[in-house]
Amino acid sequence: MTHTEALDAIADHSAAAQMRLLCREDNPNLQQRDKYRQLAIRLATPGAMAPVLEQAFNAGKAAVRVATAAIIGQPVLASQAEIDARKAICKPCPELVSGQCRLCGCSYQHKIRLATEECPVGKWASVPY
Repeated sequence: MTHTEALDAIADHSAAAQMRLLCREDNPNLQQRDKYRQLAIRLATPGAMAPVLEQAFNAGKAAVRVATAAIIGQPVLASQAEIDARKAICKPCPELVSGQCRLCGCSYQHKIRLATEECPVGKWASVPY
């Protein structure tokens, strides 16, 4: 499946319009463009999970963000209100499979608690500081 076919297949997804923009040939950030093309294909493939290597890379980046926030005195943990709001968004999300986001591979129970983290398709953002 090509990214163009995938984008057509996910046209009704909440993030499809933003992904279409990020996947365009004229996106000067080639790494971002390729990442979103792969994500579009994953969204269009029922049951496809993030590859293990990508999951490990995402976990490592999250650890760096948490450590950086702690070092510079920014919040590391989200407030209970923020956790509850994120949980309300994640629980019904079709991308959540057995407690794991199939797009980034993260355990949603852990990710929603970290102030530094955000949804891979923009349904919720990191906590502003």
